Amino acid sequence: MMRGFLGITSMAWLLSLASVASAQDLDYTTEPLDKIKAKVESKKAILADVRELREWDKGHLKNAVFLPLSKLSEWE
Repeated sequence: MMRGFLGITSMAWLLSLASVASAQDLDYTTEPLDKIKAKVESKKAILADVRELREWDKGHLKNAVFLPLSKLSEWE
């Protein structure tokens, strides 16, 4: 159950590198999971996990990038 939740949470924050022009253009994907996996594997996208450290330490997806939401708000 936890693994499924982690996947959904993390996948919701997948950022497509090919379409990122500026911070205002960042958005979550609506693509099917198989296309997302292919993009991550081919390095055309990154998987950003925005949970906090205590959650990340409990488990995270392979190849996910740790970007806690609390730190992202500091970049505005």
